[in-house]
Amino acid sequence: MLGSVGHVRVLRALASDRVPQSAPQLAAAAGLTPQGTRGVLDVLARQRLVKIHGSGRTQLYELNAAHPLASSLAALFHDEQGRWDALMSSIRDVLDRHGAVSAAWLYGSVARGEDAPESDVDIALVVRSQAVADQVREALMPLEDAQQIRISLTALTARDLAALPDDDPWWVNVVREGRVLKGAAPDQARRRLARAAA
Repeated sequence: MLGSVGHVRVLRALASDRVPQSAPQLAAAAGLTPQGTRGVLDVLARQRLVKIHGSGRTQLYELNAAHPLASSLAALFHDEQGRWDALMSSIRDVLDRHGAVSAAWLYGSVARGEDAPESDVDIALVVRSQAVADQVREALMPLEDAQQIRISLTALTARDLAALPDDDPWWVNVVREGRVLKGAAPDQARRRLARAAA
């Protein structure tokens, strides 16, 4: 039942929202195609882990609470979400303690929800100086050890950010997928810094 990334994502979506959902809703929540989601749901239904309500195009799916593993799976995904929330809160706390960090964004595979166990947690920072970035790196080390993760920081000064071309591939990705950890969204932060420098 946890044999593929698709199965894990669909089960996570089912466990996080304990009301019946359509295949397209689950596909959107799981980051999968509707067709792929239906394939996973068919397997999970045959395992009796998923209950199907309705017929044809009006089918809704929910985690079968009577299945012996349903409560364990729900608890696992609940704990996973709790760990994620605590991690983001801890990172934000570190960033908030450093006033010389004006903005920070989560980006990359973790921000897209496409991360694998070996993926880094990629964070972009706008800092007053590279020395500030070193202080933030050092402050995050105990969190990396405690959570068994690797945090990869990319630090830019306001001058570095202003010098980036609008079509820089890295910056385009940060703007598209960046999730705010501190300050404004990437494109807004860049405009503010440009106005302040003018």
